Amino acid sequence: LAIASEATHSDKPDADDSNHRVLADIIDNGALIMELTHLQKIISGEHTWELRTTKFKKSGYIGLVEKGSKQICAYAKIAGYHGPLSKGELKAAKSKHGVLAKDYNAKDFKRLNAIELCHVVPLPHPIPYEHKPGAVIWVKVAEQEAVVNQLKEMLVAESKKPA
Repeated sequence: LAIASEATHSDKPDADDSNHRVLADIIDNGALIMELTHLQKIISGEHTWELRTTKFKKSGYIGLVEKGSKQICAYAKIAGYHGPLSKGELKAAKSKHGVLAKDYNAKDFKRLNAIELCHVVPLPHPIPYEHKPGAVIWVKVAEQEAVVNQLKEMLVAESKKPA
């Protein structure tokens, strides 16, 4: 998938964000499990918000996982949180999240909190992880040494590529 070059999207983190910081953040924060269609639009830069039912307090970088794939396929930096959002705010921000009005106007729509993502970077090769029972929102990366080692190797290799 292609990455859009916008102010909030780039193919590499900010110059002052070291690979160590990216790795440490992902180890601490884990990886967010997302529906494929939303994940593709985040990676492409078409959308920058992922809507969720709950608020989070994580900051820095997170891994991104396609639901059901058992693979980390990208990482991104949390730029901020918004919400709970009103129907009017959801309508005004539709270009950021892409949820249709018929969906967010439904009585049972509960995804009123947005995680704003930036510096989205697709991994050159997805990194498989062991999916633990009960992991429906976040994958705990720190508990999986092989995943941490693969992330570290990938970040080192990416940092050696010419700009």
